[in-house]
Amino acid sequence: MRTKKNPEIPMVPKAHLKTVEHQREQYKAEHDCLNEKLNQAYEDGYQMEGKYNAMKTQRDTLIDDIAVLRANNERLERENECEKEWFYKYSCELEHIVKHERDTIKRLERENEQYIKLLKEFNNLINYKLAIHPGSDVYMYYRSELNKLGVK
Repeated sequence: MRTKKNPEIPMVPKAHLKTVEHQREQYKAEHDCLNEKLNQAYEDGYQMEGKYNAMKTQRDTLIDDIAVLRANNERLERENECEKEWFYKYSCELEHIVKHERDTIKRLERENEQYIKLLKEFNNLINYKLAIHPGSDVYMYYRSELNKLGVK
């Protein structure tokens, strides 16, 4: 069985056609497999791009946060310096006040010792006067007041 010869199309035997069809099916199967892999790679790339954009947005947010934190840190450092200056100023004033109060206490203790000494002398005088004038209301009044103060 011979087919008509066409000068444009050469004659191909059937066995060869089956081989070509088989190769075509293999190529189509490989093409489909590669197409599926390409689609998977495209999907993976799309997901990676989404993750990249999310990470970039997060990075930008963190950079902004760093700027805010630096500004807050600088403000806190300035406030801390002001607080240190305030503390130094008032601690110096407080030291001056404490020194003044200690000096006042020492002075009052010295005065108190003088008053105690004077009261003891006055007590001795009243005791002497009461011995000389036992019924004197004035001396008995002073003795009573000295007793209330605890001077004996």
